[in-house]
Amino acid sequence: MARHLERRRRRRAPTRRRRRRRGTRFIQKAIKRPGRLTRFAKRNKAINKRGTINLAKVLRIARRRGNTGIIRAANLARTLRTFRRRRKRAA
Repeated sequence: MARHLERRRRRRAPTRRRRRRRGTRFIQKAIKRPGRLTRFAKRNKAINKRGTINLAKVLRIARRRGNTGIIRAANLARTLRTFRRRRKRAA
């Protein structure tokens, strides 16, 4: 038998396992180039009066041009919108 197959794993001394930290900023790491969707929307006049991005218009333009990076960014933006919390009305 080959020597590398004969090796056995070393056993570590029993230690306490550390719990992973919860808030690992995975969303910030998922956004590869921050701001590019906004820039694309401004260039193509896909910003609403409220200042939000019209994702349907952005997706239509990006699909027509075959711009896969913008399509991915728009789909991620659509997903992130569902995470947003609603503000409570001041009564």
